Amino acid sequence: GAVSVAITNAVSNALLHDGSTVKILNSANNDIKQNILIQSDSVSEIWSGAVLMSLFNATDLFAGMSARDGDSTGGSLSIAASNIDTIAKIGKNVTINGQNSDISVKAKENGDFVNIGNGSATADNSTLGGVFVVSDVAGGETIASIEEKSKITAAKDVAVNATRDDVYVNAAIAY
Repeated sequence: GAVSVAITNAVSNALLHDGSTVKILNSANNDIKQNILIQSDSVSEIWSGAVLMSLFNATDLFAGMSARDGDSTGGSLSIAASNIDTIAKIGKNVTINGQNSDISVKAKENGDFVNIGNGSATADNSTLGGVFVVSDVAGGETIASIEEKSKITAAKDVAVNATRDDVYVNAAIAY
């Protein structure tokens, strides 16, 4: 048999802590903006796979477990788990005076998760082959926020954005 386990646990934070004060001083040229950006990005990949192969039979590489004049059992288990927190936050009671500034709070999580399993068995008499693929990538949070009682002064824009863009591929092959 073959077994594969891949586990990811990550935290990415960009925080302006509770009670902080930020004041953007005007430049000599008021046409110049001095923007405030609080941004947290997470980029992650998990590639996991358990493949049962017959290394001694080059013509039938993925034959898995094989038995001549007998019985054969073969299988594989592949597990992938991900828990990723991506947080961009202006805390409680924060004061920001950016009269000639735009203020952005952004959290972005981008992940690629591939989990593959192959299990097989061949024999002259009886065979039992199989594969089990488990992916748990629902954990984690992607949050962009301005907490309570914060006072924000901006020239025009205050933007708060959180995005999560994940790609999931799961494959199980048994024959």
